[in-house]
Amino acid sequence: MTPWLIKLLLVEYLIIAVVAFVEAYRGDAKAGPWCLYYVAAALISVAVLWM
Repeated sequence: MTPWLIKLLLVEYLIIAVVAFVEAYRGDAKAGPWCLYYVAAALISVAVLWM
């Protein structure tokens, strides 16, 4: 996989993580503890993008 493709996938995943976090923050019952997983995934995505 080319570096730009990997970054594109990370950006898409970051967007999904942000949306999921917002859903959890609004009190969506089915989000539950997954919220922390999405936050961690978003931080990892940002860290890799900055490399």
